[in-house]
Amino acid sequence: MALSSLAPSIGSILKRNLPFDDVRWACAYGSAVFSQKGYKEEDRKKSMVDLIVAVDDPHTFHKKNLQQNPHHYATLMRNLGANSIVSLQNSGAGIYYNTLVPIEDRNWKYGVISTERLVRDLQDWDTMYVAGRLHKPVYIIKDEKAYYPPNLPSIQEAINKNLNSAVIVALLLKAVESNDLDTFSASGNPRVDISIPELYECIAALSYRGDIRFHLRAENKDKVKNIVKANEEGFNKLYEPAIKKLLQENG
Repeated sequence: MALSSLAPSIGSILKRNLPFDDVRWACAYGSAVFSQKGYKEEDRKKSMVDLIVAVDDPHTFHKKNLQQNPHHYATLMRNLGANSIVSLQNSGAGIYYNTLVPIEDRNWKYGVISTERLVRDLQDWDTMYVAGRLHKPVYIIKDEKAYYPPNLPSIQEAINKNLNSAVIVALLLKAVESNDLDTFSASGNPRVDISIPELYECIAALSYRGDIRFHLRAENKDKVKNIVKANEEGFNKLYEPAIKKLLQENG
């Protein structure tokens, strides 16, 4: 999986430009970080850098970030302050984005989510907004394992559950589309005739099923295929444990 020249330096850039000590976990994704078919290198250098950062205390993070980077926030939210930003963040998918933020000669977009909300979405597909993003390869920038909220699994445990669920749901959808719902193993998992690349495409498409851009044809119809084709090595690394687990369960 080809990484951009920017990827290894993202962590140090964020340390210089965000209250990074308050970040528990962070990842980067998209064409600025990974190669995608149809994107030239010069296009990738112009692409916005997409990030998700998980923090234990969103209010503290936003309060510090407002002091350090007031220009990252829209004027209205900057004036309303951290309390209002957190209230808005807690609605919908539980993530607050600052977008088109100029940082060191690039435009960045970073979404702030609480650690608790991230884990819940990964485990339960509460909204599947972040969980769907993490069905595809991402570049992990920070993963601080020292502490997690009480009664919650680690982020990595939740990520593993998210990946296992994605494999099973993709196979179920393939079975439905093939009108082959009678082919289940004794463990209850579907037995479906599907190639590994097809499986990855089904998984990558999960988060786009409700995306209105695809229904309006405002998005590249081959986007999912391009994502998988350019990053098949990354998908292999991501899903090998989940596929092995499923094969063992099916005997």
